[in-house]
Amino acid sequence: MEANDFQHIFTFDEYEKFIFFNSSDAGILKRVEGDYNKVYEKTNFLISQNNDSDSILFAQTRNESLKILDEKYNNIYITYIPAKELSYMKSVKNNDEDIKKDFLNIYGINFDKIFPLIEKPLLKISHISNIDNTLNENSQDFLECVLSGRRSSILFSEDNHAIRLKGSGNNFNGFQLGEVLMIGPNHFEIFGCQFKNTCLREQYICYNLIERLNESNFFCGNLPIGFWKYDNQFLEWLNLEMNLKEQTLGN
Repeated sequence: MEANDFQHIFTFDEYEKFIFFNSSDAGILKRVEGDYNKVYEKTNFLISQNNDSDSILFAQTRNESLKILDEKYNNIYITYIPAKELSYMKSVKNNDEDIKKDFLNIYGINFDKIFPLIEKPLLKISHISNIDNTLNENSQDFLECVLSGRRSSILFSEDNHAIRLKGSGNNFNGFQLGEVLMIGPNHFEIFGCQFKNTCLREQYICYNLIERLNESNFFCGNLPIGFWKYDNQFLEWLNLEMNLKEQTLGN
């Protein structure tokens, strides 16, 4: 599949947005502090699989609580994936034009209308019905989104590309602790976000699916386009993906 094919497949008109996305269920996102991190540089994917034994041992430490950081974090856990750790090769920070050029080379999609939406992190704060009309709609600090499950949301760029924010807050409560009773009493996890291991894993799997499916001229419904790392939080990350649809026909 050629890069220009993605431009056609991942662009939606208003009717398609109505069919494939629950566009009537909307929310409001607010800008918060943090950084955008790209996953491509030119045609190089910046996440790789470790193969050393230390990466296995490190992954297994996620079975333990976070009390190693501080005793007050006892009984708080993050998601454990029984797989070797991944590495993120953080490159020298390129300017905005370099990021847009790299994205155009990979997917053939103009990033000019997408990048301003994702260059700084966002967090869900309210259902659209609960927002006072006096909110400045032109403010870059508040954006409307389509709600997608409990933890995710979807933005639409001006040129009708859907961008999934996976881990943009637990409903409208930000990142919060919740007890996971199915695992056991006093087992708490942070809801509403991704973590470094889950964030990198999802981007890495999507990338590899794209590579393999393209060999047979198929494509993946999610295109990895980067991730956010929230400031002042030591765990919270978020996946950014170009998204093909939110619903199946008939849902």
